[in-house]
Amino acid sequence: MAPEFNNIKAYYYFDLSAYYNFSVGSMEYLQLFGGISNVFDKDPPIAPINFISALGTNPSLYDVIGRQFYAGVRLKF
Repeated sequence: MAPEFNNIKAYYYFDLSAYYNFSVGSMEYLQLFGGISNVFDKDPPIAPINFISALGTNPSLYDVIGRQFYAGVRLKF
């Protein structure tokens, strides 16, 4: 394979996350957290795994899911 075809382009995604720790009674801590992955919902470039695969890009190299939101609570007793 020619060297010009054996190249994977760098790709940047923008993620945001935040958390806040509380002290509540007898609990050592309570943490609220949340975030957004791939804030701008950037589509990955075409980079197939092989010529047989139906996937348009390699999911081990790029974010193929798109924008994701998450939130949660952590407790320590």
